[in-house]
Amino acid sequence: MPGKSKKNSINVSSKFTYGGGKRYSPVDVAASNAIMDVVADNDKVNTLQFNPYNRLDLRIAYKINGKKAAYEIALDLVNLMNTKNVLALSYAPDPANTNADPLIKNYQLGFLPLFYVKVDF
Repeated sequence: MPGKSKKNSINVSSKFTYGGGKRYSPVDVAASNAIMDVVADNDKVNTLQFNPYNRLDLRIAYKINGKKAAYEIALDLVNLMNTKNVLALSYAPDPANTNADPLIKNYQLGFLPLFYVKVDF
């Protein structure tokens, strides 16, 4: 929507990302406990899969085009629905409970609002 001088604009955009779940290998818990790190079962490489990845982003921007420079003020709302997407597994044993599963899921970043100002000259 241009202003009176037709130099300014407001932009609204969105992006939806969907991807199949990342593949991973089962963990050899006994070997992992021995070296205190994740050890994959080499006989079953990439036989497991995390849930599909999805994310919705929204962007609102106001742009001013001047004679010598263009200014943009924007707000990006990354992962607007705060979807919890698994990134990887980590080895983190609980010393108080040796029978507990030593693997934990690491998640990608949740909702992230980003405000920025950009100057092009």
